[in-house]
Amino acid sequence: MPVNVIDRFEDQHRYLSNFSDFPAAYRDRWYPTAEHAFAAAKTTDPQWIARIADAPSPGAAKQLGRRVPLRPDWETIKTQVMREVVASKFARTPALADRLRATGDTLLVEGNTWGDKFWGRVPNSGTRTLVGRNMLGRTLMAVRSELHGHPATRWPRAALTGHREKLIAPEVRDWLNSELRRLAVKLRDDHQTHTGNSGLATGSDTWWAGAVLDARLALWAYQPFPQQADPWTQTPRHEHARLRDRAERLVVVGDRYSNGNFDLRNELLIGDANVVVAVRDPAITRGGTVSALRNYCIGMPVITINVRTRRTTISTAFRPHP
Repeated sequence: MPVNVIDRFEDQHRYLSNFSDFPAAYRDRWYPTAEHAFAAAKTTDPQWIARIADAPSPGAAKQLGRRVPLRPDWETIKTQVMREVVASKFARTPALADRLRATGDTLLVEGNTWGDKFWGRVPNSGTRTLVGRNMLGRTLMAVRSELHGHPATRWPRAALTGHREKLIAPEVRDWLNSELRRLAVKLRDDHQTHTGNSGLATGSDTWWAGAVLDARLALWAYQPFPQQADPWTQTPRHEHARLRDRAERLVVVGDRYSNGNFDLRNELLIGDANVVVAVRDPAITRGGTVSALRNYCIGMPVITINVRTRRTTISTAFRPHP
């Protein structure tokens, strides 16, 4: 399967940008572009809304949106507002909807050079790849799925976050390997999953990557830095190299070890997925897996494998425990 990623909304992909010249609506009022509609939604002041609607360009509308008296609930509702605005843009113009549908399951990334790490991804000092939440790209992919009429339980890409082997009891590891393989097949057969994302650490990441390949799914590998496996013993180092070579997409975050690169690795591999498999011991309340769930999985479908009880459960919209 070819690696399909659009990481700039430019040239032939310009129509994906909120700055493209296609009308969009918010609360039944139409605006010249999606950027106009989104900027106007930031306020409830009628005079500011009218000024934004009349702005001569999407860039001018964006600048006005930065000056408006901000509605108090904006941070809570802004992602839902974006979804409504983007959906209206494609619903109004059937040919535009056809173009979005034609991208299939391509990963859509709003790469930008103006530093927006929430709605897009940006070049970052010390990183080799674009980093950020990519919420506009994720919104576009959600709208695309709706235009296709796909069920909410269709998950093209599945990511794993989980403990390393030293945190998993030896007597549980064979069961966990078997459970990961069962899940990879179930995701493939019941949820149209075709790609598994792995951080390629030892333990859960490595076992998941093996399960992905055994199920004949594509493997996307995410490394925090190139020397990730250098300190490991020979066997896991060789397995890491084998999996990396089998990966259809390899994303390397930074040039060297840093805690920040591990966190960015988690942000990217989860942000590129539709569902997350979490290998967890609930007695462990700190660390990379707990942080990844808390920071990047809220609202996502999460399949939790509890290695203490050997039970697997699912949350369709994950919320961390207080």
